[in-house]
Amino acid sequence: MDTTNILEQFGISKKEAGVYLATLELELSTASQISHKTKIPRTLVYDIIRKLVIRGLINTIEKKNVSYFSAISPEALLDLEEQKVSRLKKFLPEFQAIHNAKNKRPKISYYEGKEGIDLINNDTLKQKGEIFGFTSPLYVSFRQKYIGKEYTENRKSIGNWARIMGEQSPEVVDLKIKDKDSMRETKILPKDIFSSNIELIVQNNRVCIVDYKDEFGLIIEGQSIADTLKKIFEIVWKNADSL
Repeated sequence: MDTTNILEQFGISKKEAGVYLATLELELSTASQISHKTKIPRTLVYDIIRKLVIRGLINTIEKKNVSYFSAISPEALLDLEEQKVSRLKKFLPEFQAIHNAKNKRPKISYYEGKEGIDLINNDTLKQKGEIFGFTSPLYVSFRQKYIGKEYTENRKSIGNWARIMGEQSPEVVDLKIKDKDSMRETKILPKDIFSSNIELIVQNNRVCIVDYKDEFGLIIEGQSIADTLKKIFEIVWKNADSL
């Protein structure tokens, strides 16, 4: 990697880098000398020098009504960049406050089709944390047809325990039978109390909602929403056996 490319990584354009390096080599020079060295037209050299002066990379010296230019040393360039980093660190708490304020707003992502549903299911494997929520017989059918055992094995390997509730149905009963080997606890609700084509899953600050009948779903990222749904889940979970 040459010196021009290195300077470009600091937000300096190729021509600006060429002018800086030429001025550095020539030590004290006129715009005409820099133009001759860089093969950049003199009028454009003046424009570039003006930008570099503003950025503190080139100094101007007047001698007998003639403008001479000198580049700051590489060490000074390094100091300049370190000062920028230092200023950024100083104001970092303010930037973080702005970022955190924005993050308090829920983020909603929409998915369609079998591929979209697969992405939603796999999202729960990208983070560590207990999974809990309400399932649907259609999820079990979908899982058996498209997902298979791979999802459960991956969830187990991560260590994500699952607590699930679903309606009285052969599909959910089959799910419960396999709890011991699936790192999962399933509770069955009377069908007259709970029945749904939709699965609602909560994990950390994320809520996954999947309609397995119409094959679409959402991922909502929002701590307040997730916390509220978790409280609702815990109320139903605690009383599920007496329903």
